[in-house]
Amino acid sequence: MQYIDELKKIGISLGYLLGVLLLSTLLLVTLYYFNIIGHKTYQVLQFIIPAISFLTGGFAIGKRASQKGWLEGLKLGGVTSLLFLLFTYFGLGQGLSLQNMIYFLIILAVVTFGSMIGINYKKQD
Repeated sequence: MQYIDELKKIGISLGYLLGVLLLSTLLLVTLYYFNIIGHKTYQVLQFIIPAISFLTGGFAIGKRASQKGWLEGLKLGGVTSLLFLLFTYFGLGQGLSLQNMIYFLIILAVVTFGSMIGINYKKQD
């Protein structure tokens, strides 16, 4: 039963992460398509939006954690990195590169940081 609760926690947080990522990316692409934002702004937001979504996912799992928010963040970051690695390898046909490894390490760091913030915002009973 404990494993089901853990999977539920990770699933909900992954849902927040992917939801924020997809909705904000859709909004960004729509704004860029209609020339509301410029190319430079688009490039900057292309980097900021995933960071915010990873931070949101980490915050969500941190709020649900009872202790050790950093460990919960590492779990979620590991799952997210693994999903992106599989998508990159099988979906896009790209191999493992140094740039991808750095990106996955950034994902781990941002999600872990978000979970450490989230555990501090928990309501104290």
